[in-house]
Amino acid sequence: MAVVLAYVLILAQSGREYEIIESLKEFNQVRDARTTLGSWDIIVSVESESIPDLYVLVDRIRALRHVERTSTLITR
Repeated sequence: MAVVLAYVLILAQSGREYEIIESLKEFNQVRDARTTLGSWDIIVSVESESIPDLYVLVDRIRALRHVERTSTLITR
């Protein structure tokens, strides 16, 4: 089965980046999450079994407290 690799960029409420990263650790599909400088606050590396599964994961990430907006970049 092919794995879908993607990066999820997160805009967080000010000062809440590390709370979000702690919450992201609960998701099995999350490989890495780090703070960034610039337009986005957090970059998250994820793996999913399919595009529909990726949509579900991104919806769950968007529902996290203090997440204002996301953008997903599918790499494969």
